[in-house]
Amino acid sequence: MSKRFLKILAVLLLIAAISYLYVLNPNEIEVRLSGSRTWRAPAALVLVTVFSIGMLLTALFALYLEAKLYFRHWRERRQFETAQRHWHEIEQVREVLAAEQFDRAGALLSRILSENPGHTVARVMYAETLLGQNHPNEALVVLDEGREPGTKSGELLLLAAQIHRKLGNHTASLDNLRLFLSKSPESPAALRLAAESSETLEKFEEAEAYLERLQRSAPHSDIERQRQEIHLKRLQTIADPAERKAAVTVLAKQAKDYSPAWRLLAQIEALEGNLEGAAKLFSRCYALDQEIQDIVSLAEVWLRSENPSRAVAAVRSTIPPGGLNTERGFEAQIFLIKLLLHLEMVDEAAKELSKLHSAVTPNRSMELDIEKVVLQARVLQRQGKTDEALNALLDSAREREQVAYLKEERESSIPPRRAGGQLSPIFSTP
Repeated sequence: MSKRFLKILAVLLLIAAISYLYVLNPNEIEVRLSGSRTWRAPAALVLVTVFSIGMLLTALFALYLEAKLYFRHWRERRQFETAQRHWHEIEQVREVLAAEQFDRAGALLSRILSENPGHTVARVMYAETLLGQNHPNEALVVLDEGREPGTKSGELLLLAAQIHRKLGNHTASLDNLRLFLSKSPESPAALRLAAESSETLEKFEEAEAYLERLQRSAPHSDIERQRQEIHLKRLQTIADPAERKAAVTVLAKQAKDYSPAWRLLAQIEALEGNLEGAAKLFSRCYALDQEIQDIVSLAEVWLRSENPSRAVAAVRSTIPPGGLNTERGFEAQIFLIKLLLHLEMVDEAAKELSKLHSAVTPNRSMELDIEKVVLQARVLQRQGKTDEALNALLDSAREREQVAYLKEERESSIPPRRAGGQLSPIFSTP
């Protein structure tokens, strides 16, 4: 009742206001509508008309804003509901993938992407699903569809780089990694992959730059060693021999415990004819990392200079007292015996061979034992003891067959473990 009364009162007030305007403004006025068109009416009517038009335009503008706000809320609500449904489907995809139902997972992910092409998580999962099914090319197509012009999704770029690298497309892999690093310049995984791809493409300077950035963001000794290796490869590409030697010398002096640099420098010295300098460098390399190839190179240097006694002495000097009790020392002793046999120093070879029989080398490889037996047979043959040489080989073969047979019998006689890692009850004490 009160609302109706208020409405009637408002109408009466409006009529009174209009009447008041008519009383105060009885004269007509002329309003020009265009160049030649005019409108003559009482001033009160003109004022009421202008006011009404303003109210109408204001109402229409308010209606437009309200409608726009309504549709915006409706669109956001629909997007929110769609996103919730998609995340629920993503959970379903994880369950399906756990059950290894890859086709069903692919169908679910494809439907999500058809409704929302910008769903990065679904796109990455779809690509990984295809990659798990050994379809890397199809996975790349899925990733490329998500890379709209001007967008740089880091996850898509990194996965695409990994797939390209797996396919051997190192140039494409490096391009994706460059884009990714422009967005995330300190990513350790991307920097490492970029360095590896650059090295494969023989872009050594770029690879070094990536490793330097990686070392700053995640310091580690392995990274520094990898950077030194790439730097050494870059130095090997220098065309001028003198410049190459100078650069390698600088690297070797900077990284005093980096044996590949000293080894390359030794090879350069040997090629230039500085055999004594090369021999010293090869000895230094062996002292750093105990590589048998350095002993071989050391002996070759002195043999090239027709100085076999120094070759033997140099190899002997690399075997310290008690060194035969280590695998590296045992291996060096075997090479010494081979060198003595090559120089027809059979008695010396037999004397050095006897040291191997008394050596106690824990966890010695079977290959070294076989080499020892073969050397023993060769020494006996050179001494004219052909039958003893043959018997040594046969005894060793029979011994190895017996060891292999006993090992097989032992493995077949052990009963399988039961669930929980427990042995069969026959091993329990009653």
